[in-house]
Amino acid sequence: MLDIFPDSLHSGADAALVSRIPVRPVPWSEPGGSIPTWLGTVRRPVVYLTLGTIFAEPGTFRAAMDAISAVDVEVLVALGPVDPASLGDVPPSVHLERFVDQAAVLRSVDLVVHHGGSGTMLGAAAHGRPQLVLPLGADQFYNGEAVTSAGVGRMLEPARVSAGDVAGAVERLLGEPSFRAAAGVLRREIAVMPHPRDVLPEIMDVVSRAE
Repeated sequence: MLDIFPDSLHSGADAALVSRIPVRPVPWSEPGGSIPTWLGTVRRPVVYLTLGTIFAEPGTFRAAMDAISAVDVEVLVALGPVDPASLGDVPPSVHLERFVDQAAVLRSVDLVVHHGGSGTMLGAAAHGRPQLVLPLGADQFYNGEAVTSAGVGRMLEPARVSAGDVAGAVERLLGEPSFRAAAGVLRREIAVMPHPRDVLPEIMDVVSRAE
């Protein structure tokens, strides 16, 4: 099978898979996503918050935004399908967007707070960003555990934590160099994985042998 996960994000059981074709995850963004002009001009750390497009809802966004904005940071929020008006007034440090060019945004932020979707997790990993995972369903809990085990972030379940827990995790992830160091190691691991175009001959060989 095609495997876009680097070894550091695999469990021991995953590593036992022998029919793997490793391939580098390539960051992708929704068409029409923006790149906020203020990115790169602020002096405070920037936290990027996204909850995907399936499980996102105003209450979870509001709780996460309020918790993160209690820390001395700027917060970029990609709302996806959530109507900004449903969130009411937001703190001055919170910047709301519907969709962003996530691949570009990840180059300019200091921490990624997200739902644990594989695309966002691997995109943040490919750019060497520490992560705080707030899983909401599907494979997001598995991904959150992988991030924690790799030492590049933490996982908190939104329904079981307080605003103080989230704010404390954000401060720790930004303040402790070990998380950024581990994220840098993971970034380099992904960078040397084969590009999709380089594994195409191997894929075609597997297909031809299966016919």
